[in-house]
Amino acid sequence: MRRPSKHLDHLALTMRIAIDVGFIVVIFLMVTGKLRRPTPFVQIRNIQLPYSTLTSISDLDGELAIIYFVKGRVMLQLPDTIKTQTLVAMGEKYHVAFSDTEINKFKKMDLIEVPLGTLKQFINEYDSGSFDNKLMGIRFDSPNNELGDWITESNKVSKNTTGDKLHFYLYGDRSEQYSVVRKIFNVLQDRGVNKWSLLTWTKSRQ
Repeated sequence: MRRPSKHLDHLALTMRIAIDVGFIVVIFLMVTGKLRRPTPFVQIRNIQLPYSTLTSISDLDGELAIIYFVKGRVMLQLPDTIKTQTLVAMGEKYHVAFSDTEINKFKKMDLIEVPLGTLKQFINEYDSGSFDNKLMGIRFDSPNNELGDWITESNKVSKNTTGDKLHFYLYGDRSEQYSVVRKIFNVLQDRGVNKWSLLTWTKSRQ
């Protein structure tokens, strides 16, 4: 059998890396281009993605949702098509009533950045940016696993609306502690999300 040339091997690897990096850039532009204002907690654009030598591309099933994690805190970005219905479902679950005005304001927000108990206040102070940064971050520790509930309820709404569950991307800083990342993995698995993607910058093998 004729052995493939080193040139072809190198070309194939280079193309895979180029495709992978290009795909990440598209997601990055979707993230940074969609943000209408700086998040009060952290500049998403300053997150330093981890490195990886893996070059894999998977088909996307369903709409895109992004879980951000940095400095021990977690935020969530949902598709606009299911945002308001998911908020109503979470309100019913946690016995929090949102007015029509608050729901409309929530739809225009870029990220879910706070615990549900302070979400009404956050919505009303969102445009002014006066919310206390110390209160930022979705709870994801048991028994206050609000991240898991956001995942469950948004998947239900997406399934009922589009016929598909969401595809979750993890967008986090490379300096984040492993214990935080492990908890997020566990939340996803606990809520039946066994297919997700971790965004990384790809480094070629030497």
